[in-house]
Amino acid sequence: MRSVTLGNGLSVISREGKYYVIDEFAKVLLESLDITSNVGELSHILNLPVEGVRSAYKVLEAQLNEADLYSDNLNIPSPLKVHWRITNNCNLKCSHCYVNSGPVNSREDAHINIIGKKISELQVLDVTISGGEALTVSSLDAIIKRFSDVGIGVKIFTNGTLLARFIKNISHVIPRQSLTFEVSIDGLAESHEIIRGNGTFEKTMTGIKAALAAGYQIMTNTVLCKNNYRSIPELYRFLSAIGVQEIQISNLIVAGRATQSMRLNAKEAEWFLDEMRDVVNEEDGAELLYGHLKKDKCVEEYTRISNGGSEVNVGPEKWRCGAGVGKVTVDPDGQVLCCPYLPCSTLGNIKSEPFDEIWSNPKRYKFIVELARKNSGARNCMVTNMSE
Repeated sequence: MRSVTLGNGLSVISREGKYYVIDEFAKVLLESLDITSNVGELSHILNLPVEGVRSAYKVLEAQLNEADLYSDNLNIPSPLKVHWRITNNCNLKCSHCYVNSGPVNSREDAHINIIGKKISELQVLDVTISGGEALTVSSLDAIIKRFSDVGIGVKIFTNGTLLARFIKNISHVIPRQSLTFEVSIDGLAESHEIIRGNGTFEKTMTGIKAALAAGYQIMTNTVLCKNNYRSIPELYRFLSAIGVQEIQISNLIVAGRATQSMRLNAKEAEWFLDEMRDVVNEEDGAELLYGHLKKDKCVEEYTRISNGGSEVNVGPEKWRCGAGVGKVTVDPDGQVLCCPYLPCSTLGNIKSEPFDEIWSNPKRYKFIVELARKNSGARNCMVTNMSE
C-alpha cells in the first residue's frame, strides 16, 4: 500500500479511488488486511485477540466511511494524484472532443519518457493517463511498468479501439491490481459511430472484452449529448451483459469541438435520468454513476444508482475539487496546471523545473484560495460556470 508521510504520525493513503489521512495504527491495520483477510491470521500478525481484531476493523471502517478526501489544511509535499495528458495525437476525431485532438505528426517519445520518469519520482499515489489517445504512445507499456514498480496506481482513459492489441502486449508484465481502464463508448453502434466514426464500435467492444478476459478492471464512460441520450439505456443493458461492473455517464464539456447546442435541455435530461433509474433497477447489472445538471444553475450533482432501487446522491455535500490541492495536470509539453481547463493555472514545466519549485509556486496558493471561495458551501465548478 503506497502512502505519503505527513509527519506527526499521519499518512495519506489511496483506497478505492479516495484519499484518507490515517494514523500509524490504522496504516498497520490496512497493510495487514492487504496480506490476509483471515481473522485468525490477522490476530497473529497484529498480536491482538480475535475480538480485538474485529473491534479495531469496525472502528477503522467507520472512520473511512466518514472521512473527507483530505482535510482543509492538509500540507502535502507533492500532489496525491497526477492527471497526465500524455499526447495530443489521437487515431479518431470525435465530434465532442473537448481538447480538439486528432491525428498529428510528432515525435513525442523522448520527452514523454522524461516526463514519465519525473512523475515516478514524486510522492504520487495515482496517475491517470489520457490524450489524445494514450494507447498511440509506443512506450506506454514501459511507462506503466515504471509506475507499477514503485507502487503508483494507474488508470488509462482510452477510446478502446487499440485496447485489444495493447492488452496482448502487457498482460504478462503489468499486475491486474495496478491498472484500470476507463473506456469511452457513446452508445450502441449507430449512435457511437455518429460521434466517433465508422467501424469504431466493434473495435472498442473487442478491446473491452479483451481487457475483461485478461482480468483488468474496466469502467466505461459515456458523454451525454443529443446524439446519443436515447440509446444509452440499451447500451447499459449491453455493457452489463458482457461483464462491465461500473458505467459512468458524464456531461458534455463545452470546449474544443463540443458546442452548447449538443447539450441536453432540462426536459431531455429529466427523461434520461428517469429512464436510467428504471433500467438499472430492472437489470441485475452494473452500478451507474451519473453526473446530472441541476435546473437552477449549471453545476453537476452525482447520483450513484445500484441494482435493487438503491439510489445515493453523492453530490455537493461531499464532493470537493482537488485541482491544485491534491491533484495537478501535466500536458503533453510538460506544462503543469492546477486545472486542465484553465491555462491561467499553469505553474511551470516538469521537464525543466524542479517539481518542489513548481508545487510551491504562489500561483497555486492563489488558485486554491479562489477555488475555496467558489466552493464555499456547495459544489461549484469554475470551468462549468465559465462555459455558460
